[in-house]
Amino acid sequence: MSLHLNKRRVIISLALLATLLAIVAVALPWKFWIEKKLIATLEAKGFQNVHLTVSSLGVRGISLKNISVGSNIPLTLKDVIVGYSLPDLWRGDFNELDIKGLTLEANHDQGKWIIAGLENWHSSSNGNADASIPVALDQLEGIPLDSIKLENSSLHLTSNQWQMDIPFQLAWQKAPIPKLSYHAPALKYQMQDLEINTGEASLEATLHEGDKKWEGEWQIKGIMLKGGDVPIPVIQGKGTLVAQAEDMSLLGEFKSTDNAYKTNFSMEYALNAPEKSWLTLADATIPWNSGTLSVHDVKVLFSGKNATEVKLKVQHVSIDALMQMLTGKRASATGTVSGILPITIGSDGIITFHQGNLQAEQPGTITMEPDAIPGDNEQITLVRDVLKNLHYTNLSIAVNSEKGNKLSVLLVLEGNNPDVYEGRPVKLNVHLTGDMLSLVRQSIMPFINPEQLLQ
Repeated sequence: MSLHLNKRRVIISLALLATLLAIVAVALPWKFWIEKKLIATLEAKGFQNVHLTVSSLGVRGISLKNISVGSNIPLTLKDVIVGYSLPDLWRGDFNELDIKGLTLEANHDQGKWIIAGLENWHSSSNGNADASIPVALDQLEGIPLDSIKLENSSLHLTSNQWQMDIPFQLAWQKAPIPKLSYHAPALKYQMQDLEINTGEASLEATLHEGDKKWEGEWQIKGIMLKGGDVPIPVIQGKGTLVAQAEDMSLLGEFKSTDNAYKTNFSMEYALNAPEKSWLTLADATIPWNSGTLSVHDVKVLFSGKNATEVKLKVQHVSIDALMQMLTGKRASATGTVSGILPITIGSDGIITFHQGNLQAEQPGTITMEPDAIPGDNEQITLVRDVLKNLHYTNLSIAVNSEKGNKLSVLLVLEGNNPDVYEGRPVKLNVHLTGDMLSLVRQSIMPFINPEQLLQ
């Protein structure tokens, strides 16, 4: 009985071994053939120096690994899984594509982006055709995949002025309802001394076929800026996205926890006419010198060839801070000012002021060192004496630009000095020359000139 069982086990083992050897004998040539076929197909499409390995092949899908395309800095993937059914495979169709470890390196050169490994790739479609977003189910039928997943992947962008790291997880499905989702654990942007790091970033969008558009929501958490002249707290961002066939609309807000920094914006982007695209700052506010600066309805064209008109609203800003700025810390004052400074920002970044005026909100005092006022005559001496301890009842600061992009600042004062001239009331017009324009460039240009961020 025992001998009979042993013989049976040996026969079964030999049968299994024979079956396994047969499968291996069949599978190995097929894997080799598929590798060669895939490489030849990709190189025929314009991809160069393609390497890949078929790690497994079955009736439900194929797994690829160690994929690289290109020579100098190749495009690389760790793992790719292509899912299919046998009828689909017979027709040459695939159902699912699952990619892990995709690493993209893109460089901006001579006005266009070049992806490492895909430098010489060319599309077989008409290069002159307009770009279009599929917004109907029949248009999506042209996509041979039912779902696409990108996991543990990253995109590194580099230009002459900045660089950005974008890790991502991306998922797309055609049925039952077309959806797109994006998630990144963090984002990093760097331009010269400025560095921006974020927490989680996400986007969820769904196709509404009846309205012929995609609608979704986006969010960016924990935005931190380093290296700026003005320290900025952690910012949170969120908003909505609408994408139609040839244009996209983005709405949203960025704000700090205490709402001291906040902006509401909208962006309209035309896929086939970037020059007709624009960004609008509906409302934006930042704290500045114990007060706030704000702008409303600032429209910035993406083309960058047009000047941007800004009405900078100044509210409750410290006169002491302004006087120290204008006089090189040779004056001090009490009180606050508010007003409007109309500004034009040229496409070259040059700021031009247009007869702006700031008005004191209450009486106060101002003290100015004698050497802050140049000149040597009787009238100058009177002004110096009065400004040693002026109790003002009215104070205004008129700002304008002169030829050569020089800043003209006229300080108009009414009040008296109780220590001189028996405290008689006086009215003074004092022209000041300071480095205020330079400070505006350094401290608030990224705020009032969003065109820099677009570039």
